[in-house]
Amino acid sequence: MRPCPGYAEDGVLQELFSIIGTSKNPFCVEFGELRVLGTTTRSFRIRYLADALYFASSLDAKSRVLNILDIVKVSFKMSNFRYFKYLFWLPKKREITPNNVLKLLRECLHREVDLMVIDIDSYDFQVAEAVLENSIFPKVLVVEYNPNFPS
Repeated sequence: MRPCPGYAEDGVLQELFSIIGTSKNPFCVEFGELRVLGTTTRSFRIRYLADALYFASSLDAKSRVLNILDIVKVSFKMSNFRYFKYLFWLPKKREITPNNVLKLLRECLHREVDLMVIDIDSYDFQVAEAVLENSIFPKVLVVEYNPNFPS
C-alpha cells in the first residue's frame, strides 16, 4: 500500500488500524514533518480524513506553498473537497524538546490521539518518554530510531 511513493510504513499502519480501529474523529500528531500530508501519517490522514497537529522546527515559504499544492492535489485526486479542511491544519513552527513537548501538547491537544509520530532527528526517545510518562497514550506511536545514541 503506497499512497505516498517510497514509504512502506503506509501498509503497516493500514493493517494496524484495520485491527484496532480509530477513534470517532481520527486524529494524529507528527513531530518533525514540514508537510501537512506528511510522509508517515499521509495514508492514515487520507484514508480516514483525519485531522492532525504538525510541529516543525523550521518552516519556510517553499514549504507553505508545497503544503497548499499537496492539499489541492489530493482534493482533486480523491474527488473530495473535504480535504481542503487540511488548510486549517498546517504545521506549526515550534522547536520540540523533551522539556517543552508536554506544554505544547497541552496547549493544542484536546482529543484522543490515534497516531503519533516522533521524527525530530535528535532526541526522539526522550520526547517519547516524556509523552508516555505523562499519560499521553496514542493508539499507535511511531518513534524514529537513532543509531547515534546508545540503546
